Amino acid sequence: MNNFLKSECYKVSHRAYPYTLLIIGVVIAILINVSVWYAIHVIRIPFTIEGADIMNAGLYMMATIVWYCIIFTTDIGFSGEWRNNTMKNIVSFGTSRNTIFFGKCIVNTLLLLIGIVVVSAAYLLTNYICFRHDGSLTASAYQNYFLRFVIMLPMIIAGQTMASSLCMFFSTDLLWCGIYAVVVALLPNGIMLFYAIFPEVEALRIIYTNLPTVCLTAVAWQTLTTGLIVHAMEIAAVLLILPTVISLLVFQRKEIK
Repeated sequence: MNNFLKSECYKVSHRAYPYTLLIIGVVIAILINVSVWYAIHVIRIPFTIEGADIMNAGLYMMATIVWYCIIFTTDIGFSGEWRNNTMKNIVSFGTSRNTIFFGKCIVNTLLLLIGIVVVSAAYLLTNYICFRHDGSLTASAYQNYFLRFVIMLPMIIAGQTMASSLCMFFSTDLLWCGIYAVVVALLPNGIMLFYAIFPEVEALRIIYTNLPTVCLTAVAWQTLTTGLIVHAMEIAAVLLILPTVISLLVFQRKEIK
């Protein structure tokens, strides 16, 4: 496992793709804070926005955007293994399928976490520089931010594991990306639309509130309660375990051509 992880990390670290995405994320994080500061102090928009509001909005944006970033980190980690038929070479070399499966999941998760930490650090630093004088960036504001951040991480890691599992399950990039997009984008919006049309169907509301994307947004934006935290951890556990077990069993028996 150690040798496989080292080789995967070496391969990923010597590609321009992840660095390009990371730079884009950092630039966007900086521009968001600078743009709001410019709107407040130069354009002088007719309503008040505090630094703590922008900081917490960063969590909401992360909860929304991270699901789509996972597609990129998964693509980076697999680097066209199926498309270029290099997965067959890895298996032929004698690497166990368990090592391949968990190694890929670990590397993809590390990529995502590094990206989240770096972009979040750039966002928080720029936020502090732009709004440090408005009095809203208190110790309690940062405590609230980091508490939500920590609670969100298990679901984000589970989402990355789900994407990696789908990629191991399906050997076509378009297929796994399509299924993943349906789960994180089309399904929540579709259920919300049907619930708006048929509010008497309680099952739609229950399904909607248990979707990982919806729960992650709730942790980022709603009042934190013990029930919400437990609910988030339950969803993270299901999202982490179920796709992993199914995909691992399939990958063990899959014919790799």
